[in-house]
Amino acid sequence: MVIIKFLFEIRRIYNHCRINIQRIKLNLIKQNYELYTYHKVMLI
Repeated sequence: MVIIKFLFEIRRIYNHCRINIQRIKLNLIKQNYELYTYHKVMLI
């Protein structure tokens, strides 16, 4: 019983981390894109 509970807990934490990592990646991509477009505008 304890092992099953433990595994569920690990899975829950893992999923939570994975979602956070995806969110961070998306934010980084968005920021990079905004920086890129900003520089392009400045260069023109």
